[in-house]
Amino acid sequence: MKETVFIKKTIALAVLAAALVFNVSAQGGQDVDPAGVQGEISMELSDFDDLTVEGISSFSIVQGEEYSVVLKGDRSYVESVVVGETENCLLLRSTEKAPVDALITVPGLSSLIVTDHSAGTISGYASSEALSVNVLKGSTLTAAGTLDVPRVAIYTGKNGRFEGAVQTEILGVDTSADGEVALSGRADDFSAVLKAASVGDFRDLSVQTSRIISSGSSSVEAEFPGNSNTTLTASGSSSVSLTMNGPLRATLSGDSTLKYSGEIIWMEKKINQKDRDDHASFSPIR
Repeated sequence: MKETVFIKKTIALAVLAAALVFNVSAQGGQDVDPAGVQGEISMELSDFDDLTVEGISSFSIVQGEEYSVVLKGDRSYVESVVVGETENCLLLRSTEKAPVDALITVPGLSSLIVTDHSAGTISGYASSEALSVNVLKGSTLTAAGTLDVPRVAIYTGKNGRFEGAVQTEILGVDTSADGEVALSGRADDFSAVLKAASVGDFRDLSVQTSRIISSGSSSVEAEFPGNSNTTLTASGSSSVSLTMNGPLRATLSGDSTLKYSGEIIWMEKKINQKDRDDHASFSPIR
């Protein structure tokens, strides 16, 4: 049976930064041999509101009064994680070759970037400030509890995926390059732009007004309970399935399709055919 060793450290980031420089060329976790024993590092940090998580195999973001990070895993992997802060930004970097668990505690965030095959959760987060979320390069982020903030912007790309519930006044979604977004909850004003082969799942999302733009080979499935006012523009070979009640303006082109249901008040129902081979179409969901 392998020996388990726990290394516990409390490090002020001012001291930590002297050894671990916030350098985008640094490669945390590269070519590190496992130690075969477990390690834990606890860090008390100074204020930051921008967070980048890169190559962290498992992380959890929780809201608390203090700023801190706890890293756990094989001792060699834990000690190889690049940690740095500059201008209110915190970076945590490792790789798939050096898997670690990270528990990140913050009072609040304005920006969160999850990239390079990271996977984790943000739990029970509430704030009076806006939040921007980017999920990229094969990473996944799940809201384990409702994101309760007045303005939320979510971007996914390069096989990044975000899933969760929101409660917000303004919600913006932008996806591309096989990005995926799955959202439920409430957003008074909702806009979504889907490009390339991206996927948007907006079932059980309560909205008052919405604007959806789909292009490329993207796909959208939206179910808006209650009454809403929606504008849709679809092009390329994109496909949209929409269930709603209220005014709808829809313009299709290319080979795009709209399948619809609900008590719809058609304000505009138009196909822009630019080529005789275009086959855009409307059809009710049966």
